[in-house]
Amino acid sequence: TFDLITTNVPNSWTLSAGVAGVDIFEEASVVLKTGKAIKVVAGGADVTLTQTLTNLTHHTPYYLNFFHRISGTPSGGTVTVDLYDGSAVITDEAGTNNSSPAVTLASLSTTYVTGGAFFRLLNPLPATVQIRIRVAGFTTGSSANYYLDHMSLSVAPLIKAGYDPK
Repeated sequence: TFDLITTNVPNSWTLSAGVAGVDIFEEASVVLKTGKAIKVVAGGADVTLTQTLTNLTHHTPYYLNFFHRISGTPSGGTVTVDLYDGSAVITDEAGTNNSSPAVTLASLSTTYVTGGAFFRLLNPLPATVQIRIRVAGFTTGSSANYYLDHMSLSVAPLIKAGYDPK
């Protein structure tokens, strides 16, 4: 969750693009269940949040899961979440970007829906691995807001061929 927020930036995250209190805010009423969410407002600067990750293992599949929604009708904008080394998106050994599909903000619902992606880290691991949230091109033209809540990155369960989880 994003329940621990100081001056409109989630604790343990770095705001590297956008202005806290202008482009991004803590949100206590439009949340998935309880607590707080992140709110990004239309018409401001692009917003980028990063958090450095530790204790990751190469060749291990990770699953990213988050919940997000929109209010109003945005005239543009996308959200992407990826693994970042401080200068570029980290690729796996096949050269595939560790990035969620870019979601067009206008395609989101006014109720929370899930987003996610699978990531794989190469060997050797980059010196820095960050999770990066980017909200870009969220243009004016409405009083739309983008909300993000309950994000997790966990080791993906491995399922053997023919295994029935029932």
